[in-house]
Amino acid sequence: MAAIGAWLVLNLPFALAAPPAWWEFFRFNSTRPADWDSLWFIACHRITGELYCDPTRVINVASALLFAGTTIFVWRLKRRRDPGFARWTLGLPILILFLLTNKVYSPQYGLWLLPWFALVLPRPARSSRSPSLTSACS
Repeated sequence: MAAIGAWLVLNLPFALAAPPAWWEFFRFNSTRPADWDSLWFIACHRITGELYCDPTRVINVASALLFAGTTIFVWRLKRRRDPGFARWTLGLPILILFLLTNKVYSPQYGLWLLPWFALVLPRPARSSRSPSLTSACS
């Protein structure tokens, strides 16, 4: 609920002030074919031998369904293993699922991963067994 609330607080003023401009991002991306660096392009090229996949509407729907389905699958799998898990810990897996199921890739998406790596990667251990690491981390 907090994510939905934050999204509304950030987007609603712009959507109300300039609806056509706010919708432009969604309109533009809904008509784009699959980018060459997406799994959709690779699959379409292997199946059809063509460089562009039409219709994009089929890919849009399939992408959304695959993202939703894999997200639900990962959520349920994690909940079965650890019912009381911290919900934020699914942020990185869900982001990776988004990147894999999306038909469009943008270099900025790679930047979205960086904060998550900082949160989930283990910190270097400080011990007497690795004095060079200990002094470098001090």
